[in-house]
Amino acid sequence: MQVSYAVRKVFLPYFRAESQFIRMMCSQRVFSNGDFPPKQFRVSVDGNIASGKSSVLNIFKRYPGTITIQEPVEVWRNVSGHNLLELLYEDLSGRNFLFENYVQLCRLGLQAHKNSFEVQVIERSLQNNRFVFIEEAYKDNLLTGPEYAVLCKYYEWMTSNMDISLDLIVYLQCSPEVAYKRMINRGRSEEKYRIPLDYMQKVHGAYEKWLIEQKLQQGMPPVLVINAEKSLAEIEDECERILPVLLGKQILNKPLITMDMAIQEVEGYS
Repeated sequence: MQVSYAVRKVFLPYFRAESQFIRMMCSQRVFSNGDFPPKQFRVSVDGNIASGKSSVLNIFKRYPGTITIQEPVEVWRNVSGHNLLELLYEDLSGRNFLFENYVQLCRLGLQAHKNSFEVQVIERSLQNNRFVFIEEAYKDNLLTGPEYAVLCKYYEWMTSNMDISLDLIVYLQCSPEVAYKRMINRGRSEEKYRIPLDYMQKVHGAYEKWLIEQKLQQGMPPVLVINAEKSLAEIEDECERILPVLLGKQILNKPLITMDMAIQEVEGYS
């Protein structure tokens, strides 16, 4: 669907600003002749805080024809001098709407970004934002009814007017207790001692409801579940074994599939 001139005129300054951090966040490997692929295979790597998303993105970086797009954390830390992450964790109830509004705009700029790569891999997605963080914030009264309605309407407009579809979701399933320890160990100043374990337990529950129970989103893409409590070496080895799935050469025949099941499908297929 074509976006109207009036809408493009309103949003154009924002997307021009977004292009600066698109260049900063995209790890590109030249593969094609510069033309856009007829249909780009779009993968979202999703999971709780400190579940290992960046490490899995690094696995994708090795393969020609693949572009990886990290969460623009550094952008959220400096919005005209304001650290939105720090402001959020200082006052979750008072600043959730501010943060989620800007996150949706950032993710839209990244997820809808056209490029010449056959596979686009993004760290978390607009769908993640809508069905995990916005949903959980509203459930915990961190968003008011009107704020929740505005964010939902914003998401509905994007799904109706832009291509933000996903072809595969890679879910890094990790217990909140393990993820919490990892978060403390990595020591981001905005997170350390400001995000309680019970918040990560709630986020984990929201992920399970969205991706495992699949009760929130209609038209879900296939979901590949990876045990993110394994070592990175084990995860890398398993990913190597299912490369056709990760790069869109072989489509999963079930809406929800574990890594072991995917390995059996690929090895049986080959």
